[in-house]
Amino acid sequence: MTELKQYYYCRDCDDFYEERGIVLPFKSYLSTQSSGNIGNCPKGHPRPINKEDIIYLLEKPTKNTNSSIICLDIKDFSEKNQISQFNNISVLHSACNGIISEEFKDALYKGTGDGFIIGLPSQDISKALSFCEKLIDKYLRYVDFITYRIGIEYGLFFSYLDLSGRKDLFGQSVIDVTRIADFGNDNHILLSEKAAGNLIASGDVRKENLMGLGYCLDKHRKRYKVYNYRSESVGAEFT
Repeated sequence: MTELKQYYYCRDCDDFYEERGIVLPFKSYLSTQSSGNIGNCPKGHPRPINKEDIIYLLEKPTKNTNSSIICLDIKDFSEKNQISQFNNISVLHSACNGIISEEFKDALYKGTGDGFIIGLPSQDISKALSFCEKLIDKYLRYVDFITYRIGIEYGLFFSYLDLSGRKDLFGQSVIDVTRIADFGNDNHILLSEKAAGNLIASGDVRKENLMGLGYCLDKHRKRYKVYNYRSESVGAEFT
């Protein structure tokens, strides 16, 4: 059985620290009643005990700030037969493998069943758009049986080692980027407000390809301000 370490989350730091005080075996954690305060985090913030602030992992999660997150979803994936689904996922897997190995070696890839999420640590939105342009221009434009919808977010995500020793990613931005992708339809590339702001601030000429769409509501009634990205080679008009 793999030995996992105990970490806790500091809400003020928005980061995780290894537990040095009350270290609980996982089974004891499940049965304990945690409450109160047991001191401070390494940066001096008061540390309440909350069971949902405690995690068990192979190693400390890595905090990736000022980063880009991409979500690609295959439209109507659930309506395809099994072999078509497997083919579509293998096409995405192979295409992303080629791009990552050539130019984005620090990218983190996470399969989602009907697409993928990619984290680009400490990379601005210009790099995220470059990834999408290469994916579409070099690969997806040759497969007319895959219709995509892409969401792009900018902010913070955490990466960690899963039980198989592979890097995975999580965080609010990872959740938000999937919601943003869901607002798209046929080959749309949608950016969040933070992603669009980062692109505009960078001065990248591709900012001229943005069109504000206003606010969209996800299934939980959460509002997202969304921008459509369309150039001569990628994206689509939002109607």
